[in-house]
Amino acid sequence: MTINQNLVSIVLTVLNGATYLEQCLEGCLNQTYPNIELIVVDGGSTDGTLKILVQHSDPRMIVIHQQGNIGKLPGAINLGLENARGEYLTWMQADCLYSLDAIEMMVDCLEKHPEVGQVYTDFWEINEQGEKIRLVQTREPDTFLHNLGDPAGVCFLIRRSVRESVGEHHIWAYPSQDYDYRMRIALLFMSFHLKEPLYSWRVQSQSLTSQIGWKSLAYKDIQIRLRLGLDDRNQARKRKAEIELADSFEHYQHGVYRGVPGRILKSGFFDPIPVIGNRGVWSILFKSLYRASLNTWKR
Repeated sequence: MTINQNLVSIVLTVLNGATYLEQCLEGCLNQTYPNIELIVVDGGSTDGTLKILVQHSDPRMIVIHQQGNIGKLPGAINLGLENARGEYLTWMQADCLYSLDAIEMMVDCLEKHPEVGQVYTDFWEINEQGEKIRLVQTREPDTFLHNLGDPAGVCFLIRRSVRESVGEHHIWAYPSQDYDYRMRIALLFMSFHLKEPLYSWRVQSQSLTSQIGWKSLAYKDIQIRLRLGLDDRNQARKRKAEIELADSFEHYQHGVYRGVPGRILKSGFFDPIPVIGNRGVWSILFKSLYRASLNTWKR
């Protein structure tokens, strides 16, 4: 494969994404940085996705079919990047949007900072109608290896040399493949935080993240940290205790009192110290037991 210097390869993954696909394609193909190739990987759509794709004749766009959605999202990203010819690489999903100067600004950053392997930006969360909900300011590079959750967010550009060194996305890491990949990059390369919101991430009620839930993703991140040697078993138990406490407070705030005591006990099993010495924890424990008993009595 011939590698094109300064060419940017955008891998766009889609599965039944017809609702927002046209807008996403236009955002990619109308970038102020024109030297791009757009590799669309379809995971087997059965809505109007394929009809939209065949209507585009831009020579910079190619469509690849992921047979049987093998490997799910990380498999789609791997398939797209296997066919990418660019010196710079990135990937996105079909319900999201680039600012029109996003690629230009990220390329400019990498060319000004040859020591950097990855540039990433802030982004907007938008609703299903495209209205801005909030600005997400991503974390600084020196914090990458310490926290759960993808610290760089959803708008980024990496050098081909980063991909060649880090390797493919791990299918076993799904649905936390982005977190896994970001940690693997951080162990080997410098990153640069471009503090501009250059991307819009659409929050949907039926999105993968909402269906899986933050708690399952956090537990998967802990598994990834153990495999990469970023945490030991004791640190992992402390993180699990924090997750269960956070989940217990969330259940309490939503009035799901029956779910609170078990989560607090589970947190104490992982790490008893934060539970024993926390009056707030004991308060919601007893209040939950009392309110749950009232609900039982009313029935």
